[in-house]
Amino acid sequence: MYLGIDGIIFTRPNPSRFGQDPYKIKLPEAEFIDLVVTGTFNGVPIGDIFPIIDTTTTGDATPTTLSTIATTTDSAYVITSNVVAVSTAGDSLNIKQSCKVNNIGGVLSALTIFDTSIVSDAALATASVSFIASGTNILVQITGVALTDINWKGYREVRFVTY
Repeated sequence: MYLGIDGIIFTRPNPSRFGQDPYKIKLPEAEFIDLVVTGTFNGVPIGDIFPIIDTTTTGDATPTTLSTIATTTDSAYVITSNVVAVSTAGDSLNIKQSCKVNNIGGVLSALTIFDTSIVSDAALATASVSFIASGTNILVQITGVALTDINWKGYREVRFVTY
């Protein structure tokens, strides 16, 4: 299987440094940590996808921002966050959820959460993930468990279209 897309930006590693054509890369050989793919259909932007990984740790039940997603004026977004967490005691948690939001004239509206899936060990059952509107940004906010050290890793995918 090959990936052949115009407008691709490699941030690590750059395949051309290793004698590979950056427009014809075997997917198993490429590490896409920060991949930006853009495109148009009949000259109209169809959106961008940004799979990005964010990490943090918590030691209590204080809400903490895991990701900040800037939005563009006059755009509609669908954001999916897949968060994996593990405590130092070995208990784990996975929360996957999506949200839809509009940025109309620089104001966020219609933030709707959907497709939430939670799988958790009992010790982390009170931990949570939320989408929060903050100005023109969407925050992926996590809340840990009191007196529990937790390592968090969030994978987020942002799809949007501008009108």
